[in-house]
Amino acid sequence: MQLSIVLKEYKKTSPCPFVLLVFSDYYTGEIYYNDKNIKELDMYDIRKKIIGVSQQEPKLINGSLFNNVTYGVSNYKYEEIEEVLNKLTLDGKTFSKGLETSIEEDSKNISGGEKLKISLPRVILKKPDVVILDEPTSALDSSSILQLKSLIMQMKNDKITIIVTHDYEFLDIADEVIDLNHQLKKNK
Repeated sequence: MQLSIVLKEYKKTSPCPFVLLVFSDYYTGEIYYNDKNIKELDMYDIRKKIIGVSQQEPKLINGSLFNNVTYGVSNYKYEEIEEVLNKLTLDGKTFSKGLETSIEEDSKNISGGEKLKISLPRVILKKPDVVILDEPTSALDSSSILQLKSLIMQMKNDKITIIVTHDYEFLDIADEVIDLNHQLKKNK
């Protein structure tokens, strides 16, 4: 199932993924994951193993492109890394030293789109049950957006995918859309 959340007028990084991940105790009603109330689960372990997040402004580590792509990923095959990078048009050839290209922690030596393209494979390689993408198109060119859409379409049958976006054109691949702008106006 794929759910898209629309935030048309929010000026800064969307808070929704962080609300979902950090403030899981602050809600009414019950939320179940595999027939268990999430209040009974170890949320640290769940976040680490079952939920994969790509933020609008991803944090990168000081190290190689390879280390950044595999950061937090425990099991991967080199072929999988190359395949995902190729699908996102960020193959090792894009950089002068390929996967060994040094990435500065403050990411001054790469573009915003490249940062997103490094963050997205982390989520995909982690193979979580729940994928949360916060503004995944914010720094991507149109070709990369099409590649990302295709990749999400391939994943969506096996995962719960939540996309927080301002990009209405990206919603055509969603199974369900929650427009918070409409909901917020309706509740005022």
